[in-house]
Amino acid sequence: MATRSGAKLHCLESGDPGAAVTAILVHGMGNNAAVWVKMMPLLQARFRCIAPDLPYHGYSEGGDAVPGIPCFAECLSELIDSLGPGPVVLIGHSMGGLTVIRTLLNGVAPNVKAFALLAPAGFETFTDKDKQWLKAIYAEWLLLKMTAGRMKDQLKENFFAFPDDFSFALDDLDALRGSPADFKAYCATLSKCMHSILDTPVFDLMPSLDLPCLVFFGEQDGVIPNRILHPAQTGPLVAEAGTRQIRGAGLHLIPECGHMLQWEAAGFISEKLLEGFSTVR
Repeated sequence: MATRSGAKLHCLESGDPGAAVTAILVHGMGNNAAVWVKMMPLLQARFRCIAPDLPYHGYSEGGDAVPGIPCFAECLSELIDSLGPGPVVLIGHSMGGLTVIRTLLNGVAPNVKAFALLAPAGFETFTDKDKQWLKAIYAEWLLLKMTAGRMKDQLKENFFAFPDDFSFALDDLDALRGSPADFKAYCATLSKCMHSILDTPVFDLMPSLDLPCLVFFGEQDGVIPNRILHPAQTGPLVAEAGTRQIRGAGLHLIPECGHMLQWEAAGFISEKLLEGFSTVR
């Protein structure tokens, strides 16, 4: 799908195109639509599932867009509009969760009926000093110097127990590093996305959200909260604080589960989504 900014979105789709409800699944920073391939077959019993690669991720093209939350939220709104009047639910993971929140705060078509957040960015808050530190360690030049081993370790830290069937992502990293131009573009995207996440606070704005919402968080999330900046916090504490900001939202804390919970707990999350959004029409 081509957007007004010139970005071209590549999407994975599953389920009946004529299904009554469409679920749009939005991935996190540095990931792509492939992170949803375990959940999509489980959700397609009720939903038509569409998982876009955000601009500058996966197979999508960026065009003139600047990678970051404003761009991603605008592209998500355009994707929603392109589907017509049928009911839509939004499901976002990590940076994708923040993208969903920002999209809803911007105001979207009335056919969006519910949303779900999986370990969303935006629940953890940062001081100005925190932001300066995070932006410094996500500088493009520093990411370019990161060793292949450290980059793979960071990917593995997204899981409570790294699964063999996610090893394709390690191969993708090897392929990126094999192309200097692609790796530079990847590091630039990571840097710009982290800056945008930090510059798009939503915590104090979330009480204005007025749609059914389900929140999922792994009890052993190793990414949120940041272990260096917030050593006294835990994933459940961050999840509970953020969920309280959204009127009527329900929270599911998942034991023995890390940040990539749509992979480690695909069955549980899909079951709760089908149950919790069963009345969406």
